[in-house]
Amino acid sequence: MKAPMLKDVVVQYMNAAMMKDVVLQYMKAAMMKDVVLQYIKAAMMKDVVLQYIKADVMKDCGTTIHENSHDGRLW
Repeated sequence: MKAPMLKDVVVQYMNAAMMKDVVLQYMKAAMMKDVVLQYIKAAMMKDVVLQYIKADVMKDCGTTIHENSHDGRLW
């Protein structure tokens, strides 16, 4: 009878050790959540900004290509 009970105790300790890591990760996650949300907002904003930048760059490229088309260079 002792062996099965001991096994349960060992399993509980193992679970507790793993749970401690999980709990710590959740605590970190709770603190990180705000940071992550800011990154997600930044990521969404980045896409918008990149689209604007691409639009500006493409506009400049289009102008440059148009201006330099006579000598065959793209830039």
